[in-house]
Amino acid sequence: MYRETLAIEENCQFIITTHSPILLGYPGATIYSFDDGEIHEI
Repeated sequence: MYRETLAIEENCQFIITTHSPILLGYPGATIYSFDDGEIHEI
């Protein structure tokens, strides 16, 4: 579902909270960590 939506829509985003390594490894994803009270890209 995500890949098809991203192929059709240029300006879309998905906000997903997970501990799943499969979703965290989605190709081309920008991943942010909210650990320790700070937001940073990982």
